[in-house]
Amino acid sequence: KNASVVISQNELQAHNLEKRWRKNSVIINQMTPLVAEETINKRTDKVLILWVANFKDAKRPELFIELAESLAPYKDKVELYMCGRIPDSYCHLLKEVESIPWLKYLGPLSQEDVFKLMAESHILVNTSKYEGFSNTFVQAWMRKMVVISMNSNPSNILTDNGIGFITPNMSSLTQTVEQLLNDTSVIDVIGEKAYKYAVSNHGLDNNISKIIEQL
Repeated sequence: KNASVVISQNELQAHNLEKRWRKNSVIINQMTPLVAEETINKRTDKVLILWVANFKDAKRPELFIELAESLAPYKDKVELYMCGRIPDSYCHLLKEVESIPWLKYLGPLSQEDVFKLMAESHILVNTSKYEGFSNTFVQAWMRKMVVISMNSNPSNILTDNGIGFITPNMSSLTQTVEQLLNDTSVIDVIGEKAYKYAVSNHGLDNNISKIIEQL
């Protein structure tokens, strides 16, 4: 409460700070290092769909498995991957994963390995019950990925900028993914828009300069 400058990362945070704490804030976007475009090499034989989170109730990993099951008609053109730590209470889900040949659990990958996977993947799916402003979104946009989220759309970025989709239920999630698989050119178009948005709005250098201006 004694801070001379308060930084928030999006409009919702700024609103809540003012409402709950009567503190004005400077909005400075989340930052991620710039990724050179030539290092982003997408798989061309299949569409890769990722789920990146630790297995827990709020993240609802079971919904991603349900999505994978529903994509059986597309099994020859997709690969789905899950990565993150899994506690004993969720180990039963591994049997379901193993029963779906086009779905793989990769374990708790390092950040570097996640970034490598993103660089060749096409779609990030977020099934969380709630989410603030996921760093994973920014990291995915910087690697030309389409983000599909079941709940989180911070500052309406996904929809206002045309760089992702909000799918509040399994029916709309499955339908959206199927539409993209039926016209993969849309994935490329959105991926390019996502990259340009990330470079302009979430690049490390641009946003650090904004912080320095507050000193």
